[in-house]
Amino acid sequence: NKCVAYDCGVTATTGSYAFVHNSVATSKINNIAITNSTLYRIGYSIILHNLAPSQSVLIENCTIDNSMGDTRYLVDYNAQLVGSFQINNTIIGKTLSAAGTARGIRVGSAYTVVNSYQTADAVFSANPITGITNYAGNSTALFTDPSTGNYLIKDASFAGKSNSGDPRWRL
Repeated sequence: NKCVAYDCGVTATTGSYAFVHNSVATSKINNIAITNSTLYRIGYSIILHNLAPSQSVLIENCTIDNSMGDTRYLVDYNAQLVGSFQINNTIIGKTLSAAGTARGIRVGSAYTVVNSYQTADAVFSANPITGITNYAGNSTALFTDPSTGNYLIKDASFAGKSNSGDPRWRL
């Protein structure tokens, strides 16, 4: 809650570790909640939990930018199930993948997306995020200076300006 995390697992555009990383079948994280946070330059995934199920995942009031490298997922559960999976009031900005091969969400169960947005430079070659609203501009049109970690919303016409993304950056 209320975190700013960056340069996590970044190795060029492939990444080595996810922000939440569990790839062991005998281990699992039951409940994952990432709230009121900004995550950028995460080279692998936001969540990799691909060999065991979880009870719940909540990504809420977050700003995610310049993340997900080549062939990496925003969230990767492979075919594993999640009891309750929600993405609420979140903005997903530019993907890190130079090859344009970043992927959205891979999970064996349904998930819900509410009041969440994806910028035009958030490009997913597979597993698009169902239910997300597309923002017509790039992350540089939406945020003040994403290259320096300043995600203050600068587009006053953006529909989610007062209720989406990390609250510290809202108008």
